[in-house]
Amino acid sequence: MRFAIGIVLALVSAGSVSPRPASAAAQAPHQRAVAKSVSVKPVAFTEDVVSDHETNQHMPVRLEGPDESGVRYVQMKLIIGTDGRVLSAVPLQGPREYYSRSVAEAITWRYVPFEKDGVAVKASIVDYVELLPPQMPKRPNSPPVVLK
Repeated sequence: MRFAIGIVLALVSAGSVSPRPASAAAQAPHQRAVAKSVSVKPVAFTEDVVSDHETNQHMPVRLEGPDESGVRYVQMKLIIGTDGRVLSAVPLQGPREYYSRSVAEAITWRYVPFEKDGVAVKASIVDYVELLPPQMPKRPNSPPVVLK
C-alpha cells in the first residue's frame, strides 16, 4: 500500500496527474488497478456469528437524561479489519443524539478476525451499542443506607 501511495504522490507532484480526477474513467488504467487492489470489499456476516467473535466487553453508553424514547441501543454497521479492529462504524438506527458517542465506543471494540475459506477477511457486520440510563447521583447529606 505504501508503494501505491508513493506512486500516486510522485505522479501528482510531477504534474502528470491531477490530485482529484473527475471520475474513474478519467484515471489512467494503472491507477484504477492500484485502487482496486488496495480496497477490498468487506464480506458480509450475519448477526448470529457476531457474538462468537467479540473479544472484549462492549461498554454501554450512558444516557444524559431520562429515557423517554424507550430505545435502548444504537444499531451500527461496522467494518472489521483482518486483524479484528473496527475500521469504521456507521449508525443505522437509534436515538440520533447518541450517534457520535456510540461511534466513539464502537471503534474501541475488538473482534476475533472473521474468516472465509480459512483466510482472515475484512468483514461487514451489524452490532449494537447499548444505552443505559444515567447513574443516580448521591443525594447530599444523606445518611448511608444499612440493610439488615
